[in-house]
Amino acid sequence: AVSFDFAEDVEKAVPEFLRGVKADLTPYWLNLPDPEPAIRMVDPAWTGGIPTTFLFDAQGKLVFKHTGRVKATELREAIDKVLDPGR
Repeated sequence: AVSFDFAEDVEKAVPEFLRGVKADLTPYWLNLPDPEPAIRMVDPAWTGGIPTTFLFDAQGKLVFKHTGRVKATELREAIDKVLDPGR
């Protein structure tokens, strides 16, 4: 998980959110003078709106994207679908 938000969110808000959706992930703070190349690597079509949530499968394919506050149930459903493609 990568957070392009604020450093303090990486330490508190992001882990709280991930626990809330039962996602066992570690958020990372990307602190670059120019984040544009990293943004383009995540999704070339992304205009940079935040918050935006991206979910990639094990092959690195973007399988879920949501701009704005994502509902925990919606993200949980997307994660479960990636973990069990036969759902």
